[in-house]
Amino acid sequence: MMEKNIATSPLVNNFRTVHWVVIGNPDNRRTQYFCQALSRHQQTCVTQINYLELINHWHQLEQLLTQKLSAISGPVVIRFESPGESPLMEDKLIQLAKGEVTLNDNGTSFGEIKNNQLWYEGLSQFIKTIDCLLDHILSRNTIYRMSPSDDILVLFDKEQTKHRLRELAVTTIPSFKNIFCFDELIDFMQKHNQQRVFIKLRYGSSASGVVALQRHARKKQLLMTTSIELVTHNKSFKYFNSLKIRHYRDEFSIRNIINYLFSIGAYCEPWVPKARVGNLSYDLRIMTIGNTPSFSLARMSEHPITNLHLGNQRCDIHSLGLLADDIDNINRTISKAALCFPETTTIGWDLLLTAKNKTPYIIEGNAFGDLILDAYNEQGDPYDNQVIHWLNHDAART
Repeated sequence: MMEKNIATSPLVNNFRTVHWVVIGNPDNRRTQYFCQALSRHQQTCVTQINYLELINHWHQLEQLLTQKLSAISGPVVIRFESPGESPLMEDKLIQLAKGEVTLNDNGTSFGEIKNNQLWYEGLSQFIKTIDCLLDHILSRNTIYRMSPSDDILVLFDKEQTKHRLRELAVTTIPSFKNIFCFDELIDFMQKHNQQRVFIKLRYGSSASGVVALQRHARKKQLLMTTSIELVTHNKSFKYFNSLKIRHYRDEFSIRNIINYLFSIGAYCEPWVPKARVGNLSYDLRIMTIGNTPSFSLARMSEHPITNLHLGNQRCDIHSLGLLADDIDNINRTISKAALCFPETTTIGWDLLLTAKNKTPYIIEGNAFGDLILDAYNEQGDPYDNQVIHWLNHDAART
């Protein structure tokens, strides 16, 4: 791992001035880190646009964007950032899907799992509307997008992502069909001798709403491992993502949580045993820039859910004892997956290696999977690398 050295980060001097439009939450680390990288590489023409300002002016959106963007000249690079880490924005997107956007700021508690499908519908309407207005307002400019809005929306839909990957023969984990509640799930597991499954929200990321369920076939005992906290609230229930792995064994809680997840857009897939080092299983987060695997790490855990924010261990991929053939298979799989989204500059891929023979399977892709902290190469951190890549390669289209 290289130490960061801002002074020697390579600058790009061979491209004419561009104007960067960064649309996101200004308090989000991704937004901040990317804008800092732009500054390091002498990209001073930057307009930041706040998601909340846009959605709070939804009925005057064209007027607001025209005011912010109409004076821009020359080529424009548009970057949508993650809408996450803002409970208020989450509520606004759900309101948008319902057709009732308000200025009320009393909404979702931090970490609360709300209607995932409505959130996605609101996000789709939000991004597509803004994208269309950008084309109209900047019609005299040459416009580039670091990630097309359609790709962002597909990557937020895990089922659509799987479908696109399978179309190009990329190995990914299939989903079980026609399971919509706890009873159907248990019946399916019994009929098909499935002792372990994952339940995941179709739309989302960061282990939100992920459940690993085990069923002892003979004793019919259940064990659910998840970061979901079930909270009783005014004789009803609320569901929160927490920073702690929880184990539920009582059928009431398990049924309650699983039925809620299916009601807001969950699906079920096989629990594929992951490769292990000692008593820890692991999967990989690999970030592609263009079609090239550029940053990687292993996420190691005693539990089936490996996300680092849950207190799991981070490890260098080269410390796993993998063979050269294993590394080649990983890189081929990741590069092939990235080719399914050829116009998207950066994707964070989650990949597992099977315990039996290290076969790589794509778990999911993340449209905003570039928040890999303390990772550097000769060009700097992941955000430096994206700026340099875009200026050196994507801008060559002009």
